Amino acid sequence: MDVETDGSIEPSEAISSVGKTLGELWKLFADIDEGVGLELGELTISEGSSPDLSLSVDALDLSERPRNCLGRENITTVGQILEYTEDDLLNLTNFGQKSLDELVAKLDELGLSLPTSSDLNSDDNSDA
Repeated sequence: MDVETDGSIEPSEAISSVGKTLGELWKLFADIDEGVGLELGELTISEGSSPDLSLSVDALDLSERPRNCLGRENITTVGQILEYTEDDLLNLTNFGQKSLDELVAKLDELGLSLPTSSDLNSDDNSDA
């Protein structure tokens, strides 16, 4: 190994200093208690803070049938889709199980899922 300095210290002094500094830094890391840290709670997403909810239905790249069925119901954003349960969607004209499966897969890619009937009922009860 070749060590060059600006002449203010000898190369052997520079190597010694680097070794000492690295040893002190290593000691700092070795003394860190792994048990101490920040515990994060559950992540909650509000409608205003998530860009996924304002995402257009067209951006989901659904096939024609589910896209048209949602359009007929004036469902134009992902946030609006999430106001419907699977049963609600299956009750839309021409929206069948295959369309539902495709939509659920696309939502899953975004880390989202449709609410259940009990989810919607608990939201209604919490407003009262």
